[in-house]
Amino acid sequence: LPAQQGAFSSFWLTPSDGSWPPEIDIIEVAANDPYTIYSSIHYVNSGQTIGTPVGSMSDAFHTYGLSWTPDKITWYF
Repeated sequence: LPAQQGAFSSFWLTPSDGSWPPEIDIIEVAANDPYTIYSSIHYVNSGQTIGTPVGSMSDAFHTYGLSWTPDKITWYF
């Protein structure tokens, strides 16, 4: 992920019709906080975001993913 000031890397899932919400953020990393990745589920009346402390995300290649089943959503970093 780029470490330049002003960069904002993200990987989202949104409806194909362009409506919002809902939105699932698989990963978001802001250049002003490159050591934390954020994952969120946005829906009506939501507001919870989970930040996960990590090492530098700009030093190597990384794989990100999400498994969505009827019972749960699991993020992979």
